Amino acid sequence: MAILSPTVIFSAEMQAAAFKEKDCIIPGTGTACLSLVKDLPWNFDLASNKKNDLSDILYTSYATIGKQAVKIRLRLEIIAFANKEEVGEELRERYSTADPDMGLSYAWDFIADHNLHLYHLHADCILSEANFVSIADALTEILEPTDLFQNNNQSAFLCRCGGPCRMLTPR
Repeated sequence: MAILSPTVIFSAEMQAAAFKEKDCIIPGTGTACLSLVKDLPWNFDLASNKKNDLSDILYTSYATIGKQAVKIRLRLEIIAFANKEEVGEELRERYSTADPDMGLSYAWDFIADHNLHLYHLHADCILSEANFVSIADALTEILEPTDLFQNNNQSAFLCRCGGPCRMLTPR
């Protein structure tokens, strides 16, 4: 299975596939897409794409910080698998390919497996650590942390922007 990198640019068709909050559901959860960014102070537009077992949701906001206009983008990639072993194998593969000093993509990355899905949340470094952690926490809650960390299983990891990755354990 070919996996898209977090830096893939969305196609024109995908950019045109904007959703209203009630129409966009995070695959495998039944939760509205905008629930992920509800604690952030910006309004986000959504675009989505689904191809076979891969779904992508792109969150885009245009904000003004001081006198500077900035584009804040997040990407949530969801991959569906046939069995739990494949999900765990993909999570471990991504963790092992991360650079020990630079992380997975030299940006913010949070990867978690839940049921038969792998969730990869990615954001550029323009987003602060506090805001990215807030989004990762929201995703963890959506994925039900009791299931995510069943039997003390390490089934999620976080990569700092331009820094290393670390496996997460239950809080």
